[in-house]
Amino acid sequence: MFDKYTKPELSRRGFLAAAGGLTVGMGLAACANDSGGSGGSGTKTLTLWGNHPEWADDLNSILRQFESETPGIKIEAVYKPLNTYASVLNTALTAGTAPDLIGLSPGGQVTTLAASGQINDLTGKVSGDSMLPQAQQQAVLDGKVWGAPLALPAVGNYYRPSLLEKVGVKPPTNGAEFLQVLDALKAEGITVAAGGATAIGPYMAYTGMVSAILGVDGFQDFLKGRIKLTDAKLLPATEFLSKLGTYFQEGWLNQTTDQAKESFVQGRSAIVIGGTSDLAAFAKTTAKDDIGMFPHMPPPGVEGKPATLFGTELIYTANSQTKYPDEAAQFIAWLATPAAQQLVADRLSLPTIQGVTPNVPLKQHMLEMSDVQIPVWFDRPETNGTFPVFAKEGIGTFTGRTSPAAAAAAMQATVRPSA
Repeated sequence: MFDKYTKPELSRRGFLAAAGGLTVGMGLAACANDSGGSGGSGTKTLTLWGNHPEWADDLNSILRQFESETPGIKIEAVYKPLNTYASVLNTALTAGTAPDLIGLSPGGQVTTLAASGQINDLTGKVSGDSMLPQAQQQAVLDGKVWGAPLALPAVGNYYRPSLLEKVGVKPPTNGAEFLQVLDALKAEGITVAAGGATAIGPYMAYTGMVSAILGVDGFQDFLKGRIKLTDAKLLPATEFLSKLGTYFQEGWLNQTTDQAKESFVQGRSAIVIGGTSDLAAFAKTTAKDDIGMFPHMPPPGVEGKPATLFGTELIYTANSQTKYPDEAAQFIAWLATPAAQQLVADRLSLPTIQGVTPNVPLKQHMLEMSDVQIPVWFDRPETNGTFPVFAKEGIGTFTGRTSPAAAAAAMQATVRPSA
């Protein structure tokens, strides 16, 4: 799937997560695992952190499968909230108390920790050959393997089929139809859910629209600086934001992403932007049998094709201070196998390697719903600086505080074109 949009160049720097940057080169004298490895006679215990507490049951089940196949190794997982994970990990890296298996955000953290000697080179122990290009870009640098991503989520528009049917519309296939869907829902008092306080959803809506205008080849031109967000071709995406905001739920500017998803699950909103990672949580709600997804559309009246954004979950690496480097490498190698990724595809998100097909129909649909497949902008070193600016200036277009042209110019100023 990802070979439709990725090129062979590898990320060198990138997004260090919205919660903060990454401190390196400090606290290396401390031991990664001070538990002594107790977990039974001869058992070696490795610590691992996750950033999706809602995944705990499913990910723990996957870890137990690894343990059953690998006697003598136990994985002890601790789950941190997504919005504080980066800062907590940063503190642990500084103090030398990071886990044995360090989960790093995509874009640049692997490069940073590899350069500082805080993670082990796993070349020859973990194979990147079967990884999809998006996964390779994050885990394999200059021919060296540093880890394996847990999953590759798709990001699109979740919708409630029953609510679209109620107002007599179908999932849109272009910008004009998207506007018709929005108008039909609004006429019946049904909203689109968004969280302005965290800005992630509106940002994905914006970058999704731009990506739908650009297409695969156009996105590559954008990354190389040949097309700019301020160009007449792309400016309509920024201009449409203020109108899009009129369809959001009341008070959305002060609400979080979690509150937006709650509005969606409870049926007050028919559409919410989200990723494959949300399915595990949705599956535990009354909405579990009434959920679909459609890709991002270009703005109404603008030429383009529906686009799906694909991201990367945590890339698991081996802490250079772990007492058990071989066992850490063994787990990471297992994570990149078809058997492990089938479990990930069935229980968590989308697979990172070739030849794995999700057994969940909606997940398979996510892989196939658009021919235009573009990386989440967080994951690209050229574009990962756009989010902090969007959170201020882009959100300002919804209220009229910032003009579309000014917001586009501010975001464009952060783009670092590749060679």
